[in-house]
Amino acid sequence: VINVKLQEDSEVLDEVVVVGYGSQKKETLTGAVTVVSDKMLKNKGTMSSPLQAMQGQVPGVTITRNSAAPGDESWGLKLRGSVSANNAEPLIVIDGVAYDGVNALRNINPSDIQFINFLKDASAAIYGSRAAGGVVLVTTKQAKEGKARIEYSGSYTYKMVGLQPELMSMNEWANAVLQTCQNDGQPDSYSWVKYAKMALANEGKYIDLDHSANPFAPSYSDVMDFVFMDTNWQDVLFGNSYSTQHDLAISGGTEKNLYRLSVGYMYDDSNLKWGNNNNRRFNLRLTNKLKVFDNFAIESVIAYNRQDQVAPTQIGSALNSQVTQPGFPSSTKDGKPYGWGTWGTPNWKAELGGDNKLKVSAVNISENLTWDIIDGLRAVATLGYNTSQATRDTQSLSIDFYNYTGNKLINTSPIAADTSYKKSSSRTDFYSVQGYLEWTKTFAERHDVKLMGGWQYNLN
Repeated sequence: VINVKLQEDSEVLDEVVVVGYGSQKKETLTGAVTVVSDKMLKNKGTMSSPLQAMQGQVPGVTITRNSAAPGDESWGLKLRGSVSANNAEPLIVIDGVAYDGVNALRNINPSDIQFINFLKDASAAIYGSRAAGGVVLVTTKQAKEGKARIEYSGSYTYKMVGLQPELMSMNEWANAVLQTCQNDGQPDSYSWVKYAKMALANEGKYIDLDHSANPFAPSYSDVMDFVFMDTNWQDVLFGNSYSTQHDLAISGGTEKNLYRLSVGYMYDDSNLKWGNNNNRRFNLRLTNKLKVFDNFAIESVIAYNRQDQVAPTQIGSALNSQVTQPGFPSSTKDGKPYGWGTWGTPNWKAELGGDNKLKVSAVNISENLTWDIIDGLRAVATLGYNTSQATRDTQSLSIDFYNYTGNKLINTSPIAADTSYKKSSSRTDFYSVQGYLEWTKTFAERHDVKLMGGWQYNLN
């Protein structure tokens, strides 16, 4: 006989949960609040955003990613499902200061995060109309009292190509064309029948029209050859890559003065094997908490974030191009871009078509002042300032495509008149001032009362 006895574990009820403009114990919490600690962000390899570690892991939180492009993953975050009013994104608040959009999370170092709270229902209402999609509260790490502590973490992530469609070989493609033409009742003189038979007879070879007659004359008058190489375009365009992240933090202090300084670096490379396509992020964050008096404290946070992202300007044209058949080669015999009539090898559009460079730098400053006036009555004031500057340089270059032997220019795309260079920049400054009074009282050891009144001003 096995006797099993369940005992209540009430320790978790004493945990403090950060909510709108303050915190409270779990035992007094009635709203729908989901808490994610830094444990979920550990040992997850290189992360372009903390959302990467939480995707599919947080109940009631929908996290999506629409791209694998380094630095341009297009993260989506929904706390109230796809039925949110106007499909609104949640409000992001980092250390008490609001940020504009989910993209703010891509510039924060996941190693600096202590925990993230998701406010989904009435618990987010205190933020007003901005909280139509819920609120995400991010609290960064603070120092613990004691001797100076040095922490380092590093990761190297090897990225392999995932699920890809299985492409036809040259032989399979040609036989499929013949079968299709036969099903349609096409005669042997039909051009696609002749082309498929010629492909089967010359698999792995090419026909140079400088030394052979064009079997399709007068058709195909703009081509210089027929090439039938067995090319797997998935293998040509994509391959394995890597990403790496390194974080160093120094913290310590006394009861009166705590400090934490952290530095982070991330590099994320692309699985696209052609052109420059990667993302770099640099983070610097200093947190200092000074206890001026026993009942008055100042917490300062100064952070600098830098992102350098580059992608081929013509990456869309390269990845969305259609090639005539599996025999289309990725380059000429001597390694130049191959052209066949108006067609051009898509990989060279990524390699030689120019770079699209984005540089974003941001400085975030917040000052939090806390004054315990009397027992149960607290005054809190927060001053916040964020400034960010983005610069984009876009270069679109023309590419020369040659015949398979590499001795004749077939076409130039785009033509020289359509090449371009564009430079754009933007700057955003955000100011925030907020203050509130909070009164809490417990009656008869079981009845909790909390009153709060405050004021906030934002300028963007």
